[in-house]
Amino acid sequence: MKLTPAFFHEKPTRQLLERASAVLGVPLSIHGNNDWHITGWGGCAACAWVNKQEKGKKYCRASRQEFKDVVKQQNSPVTFVCHMGCTCVIAAVTLDENYILTLGPYIPDTDTTKTKSTVEKSLAALNKSHQDGSGLPFTLDDIRTVPQGSIRAGAEWILEGLRALLNDPSRDDALDSEADLISQDSEPVPSPKHAKGRRPAGATVEVSIMALSLLCGRTKECRAFMADLLDEYKRYPEQIKPGIIRVVSELLDAVKRQGGDIEKAWEAYAAFVDAANTLNTPEELLKAAEKVLRRVARTCSVDFMDRYVYMPAVVTVLQKEYAREKLLTETAKSTGVALSTITRSLEHKTGANFSEVLGRIRILHARRLLRTTALPATSIAKLVGIHDQANFGKLFKRYCRDTPGAYRARFRK
Repeated sequence: MKLTPAFFHEKPTRQLLERASAVLGVPLSIHGNNDWHITGWGGCAACAWVNKQEKGKKYCRASRQEFKDVVKQQNSPVTFVCHMGCTCVIAAVTLDENYILTLGPYIPDTDTTKTKSTVEKSLAALNKSHQDGSGLPFTLDDIRTVPQGSIRAGAEWILEGLRALLNDPSRDDALDSEADLISQDSEPVPSPKHAKGRRPAGATVEVSIMALSLLCGRTKECRAFMADLLDEYKRYPEQIKPGIIRVVSELLDAVKRQGGDIEKAWEAYAAFVDAANTLNTPEELLKAAEKVLRRVARTCSVDFMDRYVYMPAVVTVLQKEYAREKLLTETAKSTGVALSTITRSLEHKTGANFSEVLGRIRILHARRLLRTTALPATSIAKLVGIHDQANFGKLFKRYCRDTPGAYRARFRK
């Protein structure tokens, strides 16, 4: 199974990495292409200070880049001394992907006095105001001293756990049942690239629809989608941060899969992940996520719309006129694009045909109205373009795994 950034934000993966960092007692981080930071646990005060220094962040990145090729060649974790004089362990999560696990910094228990002296001088050299080693906003005791070899052994254990999770055949099912907050594909639409009964790897159909909207320059719908998710997550406060990080990661994966060049957006994503760990309210998280959306729209949408000239018009009709009847025929007429071209393009980009894409957009709006208004379900169904109440209930349960009444009741408690 292909490894994506979203994997590191799935609940079993987060639990494994968090537990490993706590047991080993050292910081743990995962980096991807271009050394962008995906996630991490257990950061120490020394690391935080070093990465705020212009030279410090540059040196940390250089150390990881230097040993990345080595670990791929050896196919095992490598212990090295970083620019601070501390020890770190680096390992490749898989050999065919650019995802790197780093454990450290730490100080081996073999010669702690000499090592601490070296570290102190290196830290002072990063900032001239601390040339004498005094006045640093932390002590060297913040960098843990551990038995030589124990962290490397821990890295081996982490890699085994990550690879077992990655290759677990029940992983897709676990993803679908992780939370009922983000509706998954209970009845996926098969496409040439995906086996029957499987959703497109790395993203729900809703996320794929939003990625397509983003590539067509429609950031408004993506922001509303994020706001809806955060509103639903309020019932599960402990899932707000990991949930929104995972969705942003899946969104970037979906943009890339649909042909967007997201390399310039990874820096914004890394900044978002770092910021998310310090933000406390859904409003702050949404504002931080918006920066990633805007970066993607700026760097990807122009090239995408040049290649798929008709797609922005199709997406605009779907997002703005979703309540109209006979929308496929009307879309073909208004855009001048053949029905078959529209349906094939949507299925290729989202893994769902026109009917399912439209149905999911309608249900997304219905969910919002059920949460935020007192309108009866019959009125909401008509507002979103579904005039048969039985069909509305059937679609809602298919995409949300719940009835409209039960869904509303959850948010009225």
